[in-house]
Formats: sequence, C-alpha cells, structure tokens
Amino acid sequence: MTHSCLTCRPGPDSAIDYKTQIIQLPQRFRGPPASGNGGIATGLIACIGEKILGKPIHGISSRLLRPIPLASPMTFTSRITEPDTASISIGDSDGPALTGWASTGTSTAVMPNETVALLASNAALTKEKKDRFENHVEQLNPSSSDFAGCFVCGPEAEFGLRLRPRPVTDEISWLSWDPGERWTDNNRLALLPAIASLDCTAAIGFHREGHLTQQESALLGSFDATIIEKPPARIAGNLRLVARTRSRDRRKIFTDIGLFSATGQPYILGLATWIVVTPEKARGK
Repeated sequence: MTHSCLTCRPGPDSAIDYKTQIIQLPQRFRGPPASGNGGIATGLIACIGEKILGKPIHGISSRLLRPIPLASPMTFTSRITEPDTASISIGDSDGPALTGWASTGTSTAVMPNETVALLASNAALTKEKKDRFENHVEQLNPSSSDFAGCFVCGPEAEFGLRLRPRPVTDEISWLSWDPGERWTDNNRLALLPAIASLDCTAAIGFHREGHLTQQESALLGSFDATIIEKPPARIAGNLRLVARTRSRDRRKIFTDIGLFSATGQPYILGLATWIVVTPEKARGK
C-alpha cells in the first residue's frame, strides 16, 4: 500500500516527518486555547500506524497523558508488537504526551451491536427529530469561549471543521456533514479529519444534558475506535455524525459516537472517555 496522508505530505496540514520522526502540530490544530486537539492527536496514532504497518488499519486506541504541545517539535517512537499491531508513543523532552496502538486486525469492536444499531437508527431523521434539530438554540456554557477556536467544534476556527451537532432526542446528538474537497485523500475522507471529527462532537451536549455543572469542563482522556472503512469523501446525503453520552462515573464521562452514511452504514465507531476538570484547567491555566 502506498501511504498517502494529509499529515505527511507537503501542504498546510503537514505534521509528520517520517525521516526525522518529528511531529509538529500547526496552531490551527488546537483544541483548548493552549494545546492540541485530542481528536487530532488520536488521528496521528492512526496515520503513523497505517504508515508503519503498510495496510489499512481497522482499530486504534489512544491515551492522552497531558496537554498536547502546539507549534513545537515532538518525536514519536513505534514498534510492531504483533504482526498486525503497532505500539506508538508521542512526546517531547517532558516525556510522553500520548500513547496508543493501531491495528490492521478486525476482531475487536469498541461497542456492542445494540449500540451500533441505536446510533445507526438515528442517521436518518424523522420529521420530529428534524424539527428538534432545526429549532434547537444553543446556550452558552463555561466551555463556549474557551473552545471557540477548537479545530473540530470551534465556530471561530477559520481552517477547522466547525462541527456543531445538535440534539435530536434527549440522548442523541446529530449532524449532517459534507467534508468538502480539502479533506479528500484518494477519494476517501483522510484519516486525520475522520478520526478528529469524532472528538468534541461527542462532548458538545455535556452541559445541556446535565453531565457537567457550570463549574466544570472536560478534556479527552482516551479514545478507542473501530474503522470499518474510510468513508467516501463525497457521498449522497452527506456523512452523518451520531453521538450518545452514555454515563458519568465520578470524574469520567463515557460517550459513544459514529460516522455513518445517510442510510446508517457505519464507517467509524468511537468510544471516548472524558475527564472532568475545572474551566481554568481546560484552558491551560
């Protein structure tokens, strides 16, 4: 397989140099004001894994250990731990910032079939759900200004995805997404934006749903995903992001999220674990 990825070929989204094993995230890939986006960081695990293994990957896992440095060099190490799995660590002189693995195997799913079916059943909206989506008015919360420039969800991120799902039921958030030509990689949605799109889109309803108080915010702690196949970059009816906040257990919030076709065909399924922090901690203070 010829590896092609937006992060490692020349251009505005270049971030990985495989010759020097150096990663440097452009400022536009921020999440909180002072650090990199967690979904982008997880996407790096996917990109490096596909490069190292030389085949399309079908599973990834990342653990974010501290804020991801922006606009400063990091290095990565990788090793093949099994014939189909690569272990990856990314960090700098302060130590690892995130660790994870990528696999070409297809045996492990991140969520049960019942959860996949629930999410897929909301890919296409009934009239009632569509009305709820269109009539939703987003309320400001402690994270609104802090993440306004976030690459994934920030409405002020000029070069970002600007994905803002809205509720269509009491537990399901939804968005129709046309990624556009910029994120196309061999007629498919590139790995980096595909993985990143499932990051804060899974958390955008935490305050609305009552999982966070006005004195709390949340940062991505870990992300596991099953990549069934890379989604087509342009598809009839657009791609559909469908998310559900499953539960909160003390300082952890668990979410299920998927990227589907308009008819409910799953492309990528994700399980995110969020860590509850103060708004000051979230903004890097």
